[in-house]
Amino acid sequence: MEVVRDTRLERRIAAVLQLGSWLASCAIGVGLVLPSGARIVTAGIALFIALPIVRVAMMLFGFLRLGDFRIALVTALVLAIIILGFVAGMHMDVVAG
Repeated sequence: MEVVRDTRLERRIAAVLQLGSWLASCAIGVGLVLPSGARIVTAGIALFIALPIVRVAMMLFGFLRLGDFRIALVTALVLAIIILGFVAGMHMDVVAG
């Protein structure tokens, strides 16, 4: 079985993760400096949490584009589990609070 690599996709994912990490770090830093920057810090943390989800979504589209449907299915399942976990967590927050 031949392994097909899409180096452009890998570079794009790396660039998105790098840029997202810098933006999240800057947001947290700015939020910590400002007297009322709690929302900015929260936005930075949310961005850090969203980055792996964006990565999985980008990988899903990349695998679909390459025609690697078996790996795309596994990636879609991982993304579904992440989304279901998020929805369940939000539901638990509503029920508890």
